[in-house]
Amino acid sequence: MHRLCRALLALSIPALSIAPARAQGADACVAASSIAGDGLFAFDNSSATRDGAGDPLCTTGAGDQMDADVWFRWSAASSGNVVVETCALTTVDTMLAAYAASACPTGAALDCTDDDCGTQSRIQFQAMAGEVFLLRLGTFPGAPGGVGQFRIQTTLPPAGDDCAGAVLIAGEGTFSWDNTGATTDGVADGLCTSRGGQITNDVWFDWTPDFDGMATVSTCNLTGIDSELAAYDGGFCPPGPALACNDDTCGLQSRIQFSVVSGGTYLIRVGNFPNSAAGTGAIEIAENDQPWDCAAPPVGTDILVANLTDVRRWGTVGSITGYSIGATACNVGDAEMPWEGPTNRHPVITQNLYRYDGRSLEQIGLAWIKHGFGSATENLCCTCQNPGNSQIMGVGCADTYGSSTNGSQGGFNGVGGMGRHSDIDPETASFPFPYPTQGQTGDDIYKRLQVANADLDPALNPGARYFAEMQYVAPEDALAGHDNNNASHEEVVVGGLSGGGYDLGLPGLTRIGEPALFAWQRLDPGVQIETVDVPGGGRLFVASRGTDNGDGTWHYEYALYNLNDARGVGGFLVNFGGGTQLANFDFRGPRFHSSEVYDDTPWTRMLNAGSVSWRTVPFGANPDASAVRWSHTYNFGFDADAPPVDANVRVELFAPGNPDHLIVDAVVPGLPCGTLNYCFVSPNSVGPGAIIGASGSTSVAANDLVLEVSGGPPGRPGLFFYGSIAAGAVFGDGVRCVAGGTFRLYPIVFMDAAGTASHALDLTSPPNAAGTIESSDAWFFQFWYRDPGGPGGSGFNLSDGLRGAFCP
Repeated sequence: MHRLCRALLALSIPALSIAPARAQGADACVAASSIAGDGLFAFDNSSATRDGAGDPLCTTGAGDQMDADVWFRWSAASSGNVVVETCALTTVDTMLAAYAASACPTGAALDCTDDDCGTQSRIQFQAMAGEVFLLRLGTFPGAPGGVGQFRIQTTLPPAGDDCAGAVLIAGEGTFSWDNTGATTDGVADGLCTSRGGQITNDVWFDWTPDFDGMATVSTCNLTGIDSELAAYDGGFCPPGPALACNDDTCGLQSRIQFSVVSGGTYLIRVGNFPNSAAGTGAIEIAENDQPWDCAAPPVGTDILVANLTDVRRWGTVGSITGYSIGATACNVGDAEMPWEGPTNRHPVITQNLYRYDGRSLEQIGLAWIKHGFGSATENLCCTCQNPGNSQIMGVGCADTYGSSTNGSQGGFNGVGGMGRHSDIDPETASFPFPYPTQGQTGDDIYKRLQVANADLDPALNPGARYFAEMQYVAPEDALAGHDNNNASHEEVVVGGLSGGGYDLGLPGLTRIGEPALFAWQRLDPGVQIETVDVPGGGRLFVASRGTDNGDGTWHYEYALYNLNDARGVGGFLVNFGGGTQLANFDFRGPRFHSSEVYDDTPWTRMLNAGSVSWRTVPFGANPDASAVRWSHTYNFGFDADAPPVDANVRVELFAPGNPDHLIVDAVVPGLPCGTLNYCFVSPNSVGPGAIIGASGSTSVAANDLVLEVSGGPPGRPGLFFYGSIAAGAVFGDGVRCVAGGTFRLYPIVFMDAAGTASHALDLTSPPNAAGTIESSDAWFFQFWYRDPGGPGGSGFNLSDGLRGAFCP
């Protein structure tokens, strides 16, 4: 390093020696040369002696002194943070110190350093305009003096430089900072393991969380400096002991975790490792709810993915690269988990990759499932109760399978290899053993997480963000009813291209118990996600988003994720307002590979008046047809010339069973004038439930809208009502789909022998002035009815909802 520095100096000194100030420095403190303001100043300590005192801040391997010191009395021309440095301005092995006193002998040093940039030095301190300081420039003890220059530069302190002036922030998010020119006003702390327990050039945030639980603060992948982080309870300065402090977690960047209370106040301190360079960056603050309680574990086994650990790139075949991802699983339940490699009583593990392109989240890669073969006794989540047997995961125990292990195609001695998704029943986690293809190996991408290089190429995907997802499925977990929290995800960073493929890294936070689909909602809060539990089956998620294109049209995106439902999804239908024009249709699904039996032929799209649908080949024609299988996501999209409204979509299940479809809340295109059904239909004593509808029009001038209901219990009384807000809360045997100040439409009506009833809406005579319906209004209607024999036992139920958009 020293040779390189001297070589650079030989080139740089002539260029930097233009018109420096004439002061060379005085050998004695009492005769210090007077200088003022910012600029370059010459020094010559070739024959200087030492007359300054030692100081703890000057401590090096040779003591607390410097040799051959010369002195300057400097007057600050402006207020701010002052940096004095000899970096690249001399070949002398310098030391620098600054003192607040202008008289000799001096007091304690404000700052003193030796090697900050090769064998040269940099100090910093704060000054007010007109203040006078003594600057001392010398050499490392025993090193020769010489000639050179030093630079003085004063800058305004950055935002949040002082604890008392901490920048106010709240909630989750990413917050920028700049500690260039920042001073150090925080104290050292025992939790900080850097040099002396100190963080230098610190800037401060005064943060208020909007959640209870664990918070994670990170600079991982968000700065290029050697950052440090600390957090403190309360908004008082100086703060008390740190709640958490960290130097290097992800390379030279930092991550801390600590418990918070919603509405509380916490100080977050960001700086750099002592004597390293300051700079710019950001912190990411996120909720990291710990979805378990070691002191009160749930009954039975409960496995979850607590951490995604690493990514391995195996190689590239053609334009496809094979990867595998490591993960740590925990058993946070109160029972031991079988982990038997030679039987079918072990977990299986999925590995998926997603891309967010600014508009939607799409699955771009999947691996075959990894079979477990044995468990360790780690303590990541709770204190592990060692079962004394590697074929059992003990209570509270954790086990890490690194990326190399999870990418092992054939396994070890016939166990622990990779098998097909189609072998697994995700609801029971049952599978045949030995499983088909057990022990089989192949090229670098066979069975592994396969991703097309084009999907990772930064030039083809500008601004894209990527997310890895892993899921553990285990028989005992499913039996205990704890199989809906076993998928977790983490953001992935795409690195450079080497060996034909892109490197991937995991620098961030694992979102425990949260499928990757929720990354879309975190990046875009306008995304609506609905959780759907299939009766007698597993769990699905439906995400929807309507975005204004800015040209009178809107883009609609839907993502359907199957967590663990065995029947799968074979059809998806979106209703829309009459007269709406649709264009630019899109369908995307993951590519199956390595002789997986599932087909991935794109679904057939059909456009009808008022609806668009996508469907695969029927189950009866091909049970292995392209369907939304467990641990997979399909996307649907189009443009429309109508803005989004809250309504519903139809999700059609693939394998035979009852029900054959589900109605799920989502945003759909609607027109300013017309009606549209939304919300849930709940079964009643006579069938699948009551459906609300309308005849006539939503023209205010025509005033001919008639509300209708069908599918109700004959002879039972009911009442139509309406409100200004769409809702979705359980109420009685049904779901209340209307809120926001509701208005009842009397009189009470009785359903006829066919289970129907109606009410003619008179817009000129509202039940209350606040319920007046006018042109351009949107209102939400529903029907409440008595149903003593209903399946829920509450004695009453409700229809689904009807949105009415009114026009002249």
